[in-house]
Amino acid sequence: MRIAFCEAVYEAAKQDPRVFSMSADVTGRQLTSFRNEFPERFFETGVAEQNLVGVAAGLALSGKIPFISTVASFISTRCYEQIKIDVCFQNLSVKVVGFCSAFSLSEWGATHHSLEDIAIMRALPNMTVIVTAARMEPKKAVLATAQHEGPTYIRIGKGGEPDVYQKEYDFQIGKAVVLKEGDDIALVGTGMILPELLKASDELRSQGIKARVVNMHTVKPLDKDVILKAAGETQGIITVEEHNVIGGLGDAVNQLLTRRKVNVPLEIMGIEDVFMEVGTVQELRHAHYLDSQAILNKAKEILKAE
Repeated sequence: MRIAFCEAVYEAAKQDPRVFSMSADVTGRQLTSFRNEFPERFFETGVAEQNLVGVAAGLALSGKIPFISTVASFISTRCYEQIKIDVCFQNLSVKVVGFCSAFSLSEWGATHHSLEDIAIMRALPNMTVIVTAARMEPKKAVLATAQHEGPTYIRIGKGGEPDVYQKEYDFQIGKAVVLKEGDDIALVGTGMILPELLKASDELRSQGIKARVVNMHTVKPLDKDVILKAAGETQGIITVEEHNVIGGLGDAVNQLLTRRKVNVPLEIMGIEDVFMEVGTVQELRHAHYLDSQAILNKAKEILKAE
C-alpha cells in the first residue's frame, strides 16, 4: 500500500506542479522516482515530525499542495498541535499520510500501533479523514485529495494486504462503496480489515444469511445516506475497524443514528480501549475478536435477537 501511495504522489506531481512530497526519515526507495524527477519539490526533514508539518503549512500558504508522510503512530500524535493550529485552523491543503497504520506493525508494540489516529483527526475542524483498503485505493485516495481543498488525513497500511476490489470502481471522497449487497445484516468496515468482512459475508451467505458489505473509506465526512439506507433495509448494522472503539467509525455511525433517532441494532467492533500486545496481525485480530469468525458470530447474535 505504501508503494501505491508513492506511485500516486509521483503521478499527481506530474499532473500538477503544485504537488510536493515530504517525509520524516522514511523516504525509502519507494519515493526515488519522485526525488529524482522533482528534487526541488521533495524534502526530507528527518526525525522531526513537528518541523515536517510546519514546513508543509508554509508551502500550503504559498499555494503548494504538500503530501507529508511517515508512520501513522508518529504523525498523528507527535505533531498534533502543529496539525491542529498550523494546518486545520488555517484550513490549509496539507495532505497528512500515516502509513503502517493500526497494528500492521504488529510485532513492534504499542509505540508503533496507531489505534487512536482516526479519533484524533476526526476531532479536528476542517479535517477530512480517509482510511484506505488494499490495493488500488491508496492511489485513488491520493489523486482525489490532490484535487480536494483543505486538510486531509489518509490512513494506509504496510503492504501485502489482500485486495477487496476485483474490478475498477469510482472513488469519491465522502461516498462509501457497497462491496456486496444484502438485506439481512449490514457489515460496515474501513481500511485493511475489509477482507475479514468479505470472508464473513461469504460464510453467512452459505448459511442463507445475506450480508451487505460496505467500504466506508471516508470516515469524515461520513456517507450518511449509505448508513441510513442500511438501517432501513437490514435488521442491524455492525461496524468493524482496527481502531479504538472510542472515536472511530463506530462512534461516527452511532452519532448519526442517535441524532436521527433511528432505532436499529448497532454493534461496534474494534479495540476495546486497551493497549495491544505483540503478535502477528492475524493473531491480534483473533485475540481482539476482529477476525471473520468473530464478525460472523456477532451477525448471528443480532439476527437471533431480532
